[in-house]
Amino acid sequence: MTVFASEPRHCSSFHYEEQLLKKMVQMEFDWSKMKERQEEINSKSTERMGEISTTLESCTNRLLKLENVSKVKPVYFKAKLSASGVAAPQADQTFIFKEIIYNVGESYNPSTGVFTAPVSGLYLFTGQMCSFNSQNIWYKLVANSQLAVKCTILLHTCVRHLTPLFHWRGQKQRL
Repeated sequence: MTVFASEPRHCSSFHYEEQLLKKMVQMEFDWSKMKERQEEINSKSTERMGEISTTLESCTNRLLKLENVSKVKPVYFKAKLSASGVAAPQADQTFIFKEIIYNVGESYNPSTGVFTAPVSGLYLFTGQMCSFNSQNIWYKLVANSQLAVKCTILLHTCVRHLTPLFHWRGQKQRL
């Protein structure tokens, strides 16, 4: 059996080498671009890992602070004047509540009438006062030697106050 085939017109050795060289140059060019892209990806990955590490450290620190805050014991007290009350309070007299209903955290001092904040935070002070014996009463809530609330009670009336105050640890409050 005899097979006749015609050779392609450009099948010279030179033509194949030229095509091979073009492909090698193209592959080298593509390889160079891939290498640049890989370096760019590595650089961005390193940068992103740094950001993630910083964020993780920040979140860890905030979590530790929150865990420490949750370890803070609650602070609250409830007290009232004795049954006889105060007959005629003097100007700038600190009300001393002798009848303590509860004093969790021991922050209210019943001998001085002063509340001392054991930790920094927001505290809520509420109170009710009534005027009897045909007298007007003026009273103020003093926080760390500064006026926080000032109230006037007219003849035979009552007044209530609800005062949220931020206190730093060690600040004092009196009525």
